[in-house]
Amino acid sequence: MSDGAPVDERNAIDVLEELLCGIAGGGTPNRSQANTYSNCRSDLLQSRAKALLPGFLYQCLTVFKFREFINLYDPDPSLRQAFVRRAMERCRAMLGANTSAAAVEPARARPADPSDPQQWMR
Repeated sequence: MSDGAPVDERNAIDVLEELLCGIAGGGTPNRSQANTYSNCRSDLLQSRAKALLPGFLYQCLTVFKFREFINLYDPDPSLRQAFVRRAMERCRAMLGANTSAAAVEPARARPADPSDPQQWMR
């Protein structure tokens, strides 16, 4: 990733979700996973999906910071994994909605979308 080519957001989200679920389940990240996290996170933060990402990706600069965050989120690994899956699925759904809406009505202004994180992050 991060080679200047357009980012495949869905693939990056899928890779990141599996990595994060492994960590949320109690796994300890290794160097390779740290690199994968950094690359996916960087690619997504520079992509058109940037505004759709879960807040923890902005806050957790490293996979180790994510591990600290998710372990504080809930003591139950299955609930932590469910949280990650929900967050990433929501991101995928919003990415799909933004893509299809833009293709259907590119020139028409649309009202504010309540599922847009920019709306509730203000």
